[in-house]
Amino acid sequence: MPGAPVAGWYDDPEFPGRARWWDGHRWAPAGVSPGAPGPGAGVPVPGPSAAPVRETSSYAGVMQNEEVKHQVDSVAGPIQRNYQSLIQQLRNQNAVGVVVAVNGQMVWADIFASTNLLERYWPKLVRSYAAEAVVTRTKDRAADIQQAQEFLNHLDGRHETVDSEPGLYRHTEIAGDGFRAFELTSLLPKTGFDLHVAKMAE
Repeated sequence: MPGAPVAGWYDDPEFPGRARWWDGHRWAPAGVSPGAPGPGAGVPVPGPSAAPVRETSSYAGVMQNEEVKHQVDSVAGPIQRNYQSLIQQLRNQNAVGVVVAVNGQMVWADIFASTNLLERYWPKLVRSYAAEAVVTRTKDRAADIQQAQEFLNHLDGRHETVDSEPGLYRHTEIAGDGFRAFELTSLLPKTGFDLHVAKMAE
């Protein structure tokens, strides 16, 4: 769409005071956090931070709020401090993705085409996961590998939207019961594989 704003978080046209993801072509459904961290993915931030957070629609703007930044830093900090050790463990296991649980509830998964892609995006992913942990309200319970595998296995949706640039990429958005997923597939010659699959619980 010529003249359309670039992808990013903007004021939600339907819900004033909240932010909504614009992918460069269309709005994400309200309350969805598609692969990019946002100010609560449409969830109001509680406490004294609420008013300042409502005044901005960008992740960068929200992260300028010291209380929100402190909350996200308190979650992301320990993971970032152990970055090299954790990346080495992931590399040693040839890991290409992660499944994220908050208080035992599966909330996010990111799967990449290679360990190198996971490693490259890891610092940004950690901040996204931390922001999600700050706004996710769940009861504390344990998570296990079986739950993570079930979360990954369930990608059948009710609705799919496909955006494609022939010969370059295909971006598929899948809306399912209690989740939203995004698949980015390379269509370059001799490829045709998923570069990144992201799944978020709703």
